[in-house]
Amino acid sequence: MPEAEATGSLIFGCTLVVLLLRLTTAPYFVWKDDQTTITSQAEQLADPARKSKTLLIAAFQNDRVELLRRLLSIQGDLRATNDANTFGDETAATLYQLAAPFLIDVHFKTYWFTFEKNIKAFAALNRWRKEKGASLTQTDEIKSLRRYSFHQLLSEGAVRSMILWLSHEKDHSAPHELAKKHSSDWHTSVDFTFALPPRARFDEVDWFMNEQDWNPPYLPQESPIQADT
Repeated sequence: MPEAEATGSLIFGCTLVVLLLRLTTAPYFVWKDDQTTITSQAEQLADPARKSKTLLIAAFQNDRVELLRRLLSIQGDLRATNDANTFGDETAATLYQLAAPFLIDVHFKTYWFTFEKNIKAFAALNRWRKEKGASLTQTDEIKSLRRYSFHQLLSEGAVRSMILWLSHEKDHSAPHELAKKHSSDWHTSVDFTFALPPRARFDEVDWFMNEQDWNPPYLPQESPIQADT
């Protein structure tokens, strides 16, 4: 019996010592693990590739917001004929710098094609009217206003769809599709034999994009407003 009691006491003592050691050293090991985690995270944050990626994502989001802001402004200008008269070749060319990263998406590329093509037509009409000057007749006014209305319809539909796409709306194609339908309904009453964009011919003009009309997007060395499709 005394030996059994002594053995039991020894086991209890050893167990108690182990428990005390674990309780005493536990905070150290927790601290050590935390330091390892902190060091690893600090190294990741200091990684140049990670920094570049973070900056790229931030720049991408900033471009998205700025493009959205400019499209909202253009949408307002399109609804006011006097402001639409100020559209020139530089309108799409300057906007392209912001739009380029998003052209990888086939939907956005489709809307952009329609927008660029019809803004280009606005610019050609504006030049034609300025060249006419005082010799602009009533007939000229009527046929140019019909053209303005036609290009306004398609441009506004494309801009609205781009705005919805940038805003992550699911049904972003609806305005563009509706504008295509309405423009096709009264296409035959519009005169396209004058004031066409440079290098465009009446029998080649396509004012909106279908599935395989445009591939690839503008080459980097080209100004987007100058690229014919």
